[in-house]
Parts: sequence; C-alpha cells; structure tokens
Amino acid sequence: MQAALKRRSLSFNSSSARSSPQPSRLRNPLGFLKMSPGLPSVDENLFYMRKGTNGFEELKRYIKQGNDLCKDLAAVLNERCELEQNYARSLSKISQKMSKVASTCAGTVANSWGSVAEAMKREAEVRQEFASNMAD
Repeated sequence: MQAALKRRSLSFNSSSARSSPQPSRLRNPLGFLKMSPGLPSVDENLFYMRKGTNGFEELKRYIKQGNDLCKDLAAVLNERCELEQNYARSLSKISQKMSKVASTCAGTVANSWGSVAEAMKREAEVRQEFASNMAD
C-alpha cells in the first residue's frame, strides 16, 4: 500500500514538474516588482531588514558604485576631448600644407585641391569647437 502511494506521489510530482513552473512566493512576494540583474533580490532585502541594517550598507554600496561610474565616465570623456583637440590640430596642419601645394599647381586642379584644403580647415575648426564645448 505504501509503495503504491509513493508511486502515485512520484508520478504526481513528476507530472507537475513538467508543467510550467510557478514563481515562488518567497522569491518575489510583491509579484508586481520586476527583478533587475545586479540588484539584490527581494529575499536579500528582507534579510537585511530582518538583520537590522535597514539596507544602509546596500545603499552605501550603490552610492559608491555610482560615484565610481561617474569618475570613469569623466576620465573617458576627458580622453575623448584630448583626442578631438589633437585631431583638430593635425587637420589644421594638413590643410595648410595642402593649401601650399595647391597654390603651386595650375588650372582647375589647383582650385579643386584648394577646395579640399578649405574643407579640411573648416572640419578642423568644427572639431576644435566641439572639443572646447566638451571640455566645459
């Protein structure tokens, strides 16, 4: 008799395991909250609240991570600003060289290369302005 009950309970459990799993009420007691990766689960938050810290350490950690992220982003943007300034200076130098070379040519070739030099000069000015605005 007990063996038959075990078989029935095993078959019942295995058939219910095949159906779609139901979310555990312990994992997310407030069913409307969405869990985000990287954030503590609701269980972890409840653990900290029961422990008596009221989440202060978690909040402190989040603030520190945000501060670190801002520092890293500022460093990346400063590097981008320096790169833009260097590129603008290089474009300006090349446009001056191209203008000198174009002035030695004759005919429409000189005009076309002069136009290319002017376009490079304008692009250098735009990039320099972009870099100065980014630095501010």
